[in-house]
Amino acid sequence: MKRILVTGSNGQLGKTIQDLGPEYRGLDFNFTDKATLDITQSEEVSRIFQEFKPNYCINCAAFTQV
Repeated sequence: MKRILVTGSNGQLGKTIQDLGPEYRGLDFNFTDKATLDITQSEEVSRIFQEFKPNYCINCAAFTQV
């Protein structure tokens, strides 16, 4: 089973992937938002990669205050 880490799961793209995820059997998704993973903190990123051991990472996190 392939493991996929998805960051930014509260955004538009992240929510869409989360909605479609169950359609893809054989994939184990881990959806994170800023509350569960702040991608600006390298220690947090290292921790989630060590714990979940994803095969792929889809980064949907975005800075919206521009």
